[in-house]
Amino acid sequence: MVTLWHKSMTPERWASYTMDRQILMIASEFSRVHSLLSQSRIPQVRECYERAMELLDLCTYDAKWSSRRRELLRFREAMGELYLAEQPGKATNLLFYKTLMEWHPVTARVPLEPPGN
Repeated sequence: MVTLWHKSMTPERWASYTMDRQILMIASEFSRVHSLLSQSRIPQVRECYERAMELLDLCTYDAKWSSRRRELLRFREAMGELYLAEQPGKATNLLFYKTLMEWHPVTARVPLEPPGN
């Protein structure tokens, strides 16, 4: 797999991270989006979504996600709507953030309001 944003991230390296760490890395992009939306920086918002989708793609190569692959791909597909939206909304971004964080018991315990809320 060739990555645009995470040049040094191979599927093997990504698989070496625990599932909760992978989720947190993806969630950090949604957190960045939350801040960028406040500044109306839509091109940078799209870049965050691109990075998140790239990390989700890496998850599809990771065996620990095999039982959740369908859910992972549905989530990624729905993210496409966020990416293509003329003006992505904070509420929708927060919904995706919360959904993602609920996927693992460790990340589910993290406070669900992104910074700056």
